[in-house]
Amino acid sequence: ISKLIDEISQQHSVDRSRVISTGISNGGFMSHRLASEASYLIAGIAPVVGGMSPELLESFHPEFHVSLLVIQGDSDPLVPFAGGNVGLLV
Repeated sequence: ISKLIDEISQQHSVDRSRVISTGISNGGFMSHRLASEASYLIAGIAPVVGGMSPELLESFHPEFHVSLLVIQGDSDPLVPFAGGNVGLLV
């Protein structure tokens, strides 16, 4: 992700202090991970139906502040609104 941001910044005018990550489902989970592990790159995240895994929650301590917007339905059968393990459709 760091290399991708570098490459895009070389090709386009990018304010590196305003880079955000978003994604749906696994992309939302990845946004949480970026906030935790790469807060020096990411100013904010906006995960969509991609909660935070219990494992990441235990170690979620971003070095820098990261703005957060979570978009999550309370009737999602796979990603529980209150957190927890991701379910499977059968």
